[in-house]
Amino acid sequence: MTALPNSVDHPTRQLRGVGGWLAFFCVSLTIFAPITQLRLAWIPLKSLLSPGLLAQATLFRLIVMFVIYSGLALFSAVCGIRLWSENPRGPTVTKAYLVISPVLVIAFYCIVSMIGIHVDLYQVILGRLGPAVCWYAYLSTSERVRQTYEPFEPPSPVASPAFPEVASPSG
Repeated sequence: MTALPNSVDHPTRQLRGVGGWLAFFCVSLTIFAPITQLRLAWIPLKSLLSPGLLAQATLFRLIVMFVIYSGLALFSAVCGIRLWSENPRGPTVTKAYLVISPVLVIAFYCIVSMIGIHVDLYQVILGRLGPAVCWYAYLSTSERVRQTYEPFEPPSPVASPAFPEVASPSG
């Protein structure tokens, strides 16, 4: 009778490469998030391009909203591409995105709310922090992420009786 393979039988199982949840996250960062961000950037741009006159405060708010969401769309795509290409700095850059994105959006909507425009801040905060915290935790704890992006370190040289100078780089 043959035993079924499991992780106990194969402790050296490698989880290298973009696959599983990491692949899903890459697709989300490269395609879905930029489309969503650009759709949100289009709303103020459409208003800015309309022929009507806008108050100075409204004009400023629309420009800031357009810049934030356009920038986040670009930043998200860059993060996704870095992760797809297995760039060793990919997780670090993506973690920065996962911190910057909710901070920018939440700060923007808090300011908008303070000037008197109704915004459902709880929805904004939960909608931004929830996924960011989950994906940040994934990037920080995933074995696949660690094995895929950790820098390759060649084994350190061991002193050999035939070549003692290899182990000690003096002189």
